[in-house]
Amino acid sequence: MKNVVITYTNPARLSETSAFTPFVNSLHLCATNSLRKGVTKYYQGKPAEYIHAPIVSAGMLFSKLLGSWSSPAVKMKQFTKLTKLMRGQENTWGRELCRAFRHNQIDVLQTMRTLAEIGTTPVELKPTSREEQLFQSVWGLMESSDSDFQRIRSRLGSAHNIEKRLREALSECLIDVSRLPEKITEIVLHGFYFITPLQYRVMSLFQNAGIRLVFLNLYDTRYPNSFRSVERFLSQWVPVEQWQIQQSIVVSEMSWGDVFASAYEEETRKSADAHFGPRVIQFEDFQTFLSHYEDHSERETYYSPEHENLNKRLKDYYPESYPDRHFLAYPIGQYLFHLHQMWDDQKRELVLNEKGLFECFSSGWLQIEEKNARNFTIMLEDVLPYFSSCSTLKEWRRQAELLKEVKLNAADAFENSGSRFHRMMGNPMLRFSFFKVKHTDIVLLLQFMEKLFTQAELLFGRKEIRLHEHFEQIAQLLAAGPDPETLAEEERELLEQLRKRLKLDFIDDESYYIDDVAQAVALYLGGEFNNELEEMTLPISKFEDVDAVAFMDREIHLCNLDEESLPYAVNSMPWPLTRQTVHGLQSRELEMLFIREDVSSSSARYLFYNVLAFAKQPVRLSWIRNKESKKLEESVYIMVLGLSPEKRSALFQTQDLEPAGCAKGNLEAVFQHLKSFPADAAAEFALCPRRFYYSFVVQPFASYRNEFHQQILYQNLLKASYALSDASTQEINAQLSAIFPHWPEVRKRYLAEEAQKYRNTFSKGYDRYESRNYVRGRRLFQLLVPSYPVDDKNLLEPANKAFQANVIDETLAKPIQDEKLMQLRANPSELCRFCPHLPVCIEGYYPADDKMRSFK
Repeated sequence: MKNVVITYTNPARLSETSAFTPFVNSLHLCATNSLRKGVTKYYQGKPAEYIHAPIVSAGMLFSKLLGSWSSPAVKMKQFTKLTKLMRGQENTWGRELCRAFRHNQIDVLQTMRTLAEIGTTPVELKPTSREEQLFQSVWGLMESSDSDFQRIRSRLGSAHNIEKRLREALSECLIDVSRLPEKITEIVLHGFYFITPLQYRVMSLFQNAGIRLVFLNLYDTRYPNSFRSVERFLSQWVPVEQWQIQQSIVVSEMSWGDVFASAYEEETRKSADAHFGPRVIQFEDFQTFLSHYEDHSERETYYSPEHENLNKRLKDYYPESYPDRHFLAYPIGQYLFHLHQMWDDQKRELVLNEKGLFECFSSGWLQIEEKNARNFTIMLEDVLPYFSSCSTLKEWRRQAELLKEVKLNAADAFENSGSRFHRMMGNPMLRFSFFKVKHTDIVLLLQFMEKLFTQAELLFGRKEIRLHEHFEQIAQLLAAGPDPETLAEEERELLEQLRKRLKLDFIDDESYYIDDVAQAVALYLGGEFNNELEEMTLPISKFEDVDAVAFMDREIHLCNLDEESLPYAVNSMPWPLTRQTVHGLQSRELEMLFIREDVSSSSARYLFYNVLAFAKQPVRLSWIRNKESKKLEESVYIMVLGLSPEKRSALFQTQDLEPAGCAKGNLEAVFQHLKSFPADAAAEFALCPRRFYYSFVVQPFASYRNEFHQQILYQNLLKASYALSDASTQEINAQLSAIFPHWPEVRKRYLAEEAQKYRNTFSKGYDRYESRNYVRGRRLFQLLVPSYPVDDKNLLEPANKAFQANVIDETLAKPIQDEKLMQLRANPSELCRFCPHLPVCIEGYYPADDKMRSFK
């Protein structure tokens, strides 16, 4: 039987397409899962069912037909094996070329898998470059050493028993196979406006088994430039002149789909009523888009050609909306991932960066007895600057011991007082965040670090290992983790699932280098090897899913339609093969890649037309103007509609709120308490009440984490030592340099030279507080600089006056009564750059914005 192409002009009026009527009882295979859902709901729902056969998506069916080939475990084993094979090629092909392959190894593996799926063999390849020669060599080794390649060739190489395999796959898809005819003689292929090499291969198997292919697709002869992709792909099976085409029905009112599609034809452009057209919105930035999403997500369905980036950003705000398929969404996944990220392939040893350490601490999977590292992340942030020069575990351990020693013998050498203010005024070392942490807490932090290092060494302590052995060690690590009863239900289920997979998926006796395993496991945990044929529902759907809007009764929002995202260009050449080499294979399956490149813009127009012509509810088209330091215009697809955009930029709205405050009975006690504060606190209040709030209300007193601030503190420490010590300048420089080993010597020499130039700025006078005298130069450790002139005005003058007055009743207790905000108001200025709280203050000024503010 000959294959057939049947076209329709309206997806929601398929019953009027008489050519399709004979096939309503035939197995219905939809190109996408979105189309499957739409067709099922619309044509198999109540009250009248039009399509009587099972409806399944291509991704769902092909995944079952391929068996374990698409599973994450098989891909991970193949990736690990490929890494091992690549390591053996360096002497022959050179390190640089092999390193390029390692950097693109996922693409290299995917190319091998694609070629195996369509039946191409390594000997058929005619390489034209060293990259392709290396690829051919490694591919041949991969084929001979991995039995999965042989199995997939056997599975997709013959149409023998294809109907039986098809029924088995449909049964695994949970399809009611009782609705199938006794013999499958035809399959309806719905919505294949483009066809992948794998799809072409499977369709060819169906055809070779005597199964008739009935292609069913939206098509309108009036707009060939918007339907060219449909023509190019489906004409590979049936010549266009043999298609059974449903002609367009002429209507008096044009849809906005007609307006759009006619703009790409030579005929006179059509117009429509703008009042009933799509609404165009220009969002100033992502936050403005987010504000709209928060208000409209219940009634709008979102699609975007940039869906991956948008979903990644939205997930930070709505993590509960993302049904994750991989372990990275959970603490245990983060912990295992960063453990495996610690292995450095170039250095061939364990390394650790600050981000990885922080993620391991915050995962909740690092604990010592009853203490969990998650509760010590703030202290970890305080001490991390001291480890800024560390990379290898040896360096981390050495620096950890030094921190304990310096904390005990230098930072804690000052008189220790029970009063926070006496500690603050008497010990300048406590202004460094890593010296402010208690010695006992530092010891505990270092114990957490050591446990992490020990676990990493357990996983990576051997040069070679089998996959199942490595996963047995992971299982031991999991068993030593938190009590499962303390975990959320989802994480408990995930943990049990992971344990089962570790036992079942990785039965392999081949040994691998540990660094090969580390990279593969990190990718595995990150979801890199997930089955690409399986589709999942996300808040922002991919643009291709608009093929089902005709069956939806919801408002449609196409977002992020800027000049860079649409129309999109598809570059589908398999790396590292060139177009010339791919052409030389003379494969009908690979020809699909060239066709898709040629008609990529037509495919995008096909989808855009689909939305504008058939959406039942209002349509919104939007883009984000400011994105990653670029100013972007709307997509040309929006431009051709000629609609004026609504500009959205005001994210923050002014609201009259009742000021929060203390209960009246507590006010007097608060003000009496404030009178006990030193002038240092009043000086900070005089500069910025918000800074005072963060420094003395939220915490005992402020310390500095930022390296810029700590370098100023280091200079001030030198100035204080020059002024108060009898030691020589060289001795002082050497002693302090030893306390700060994480900075390069050249930097410390520069800081010392600068400190010597301004050594006289340290005041040796004294201020009295509660019967004790404190050197006046301590102010440099609080405010960092003695003065800061701007336009002939010293911005530190309010603080200086508060210090001089030293009357807390007038400079702090009474002024604070006039404050209406619990957080106290901010007084932003150029001094914000010296404030330790700038990262958390939304009103703070950053130096990068100085020039912009000067123009206002």
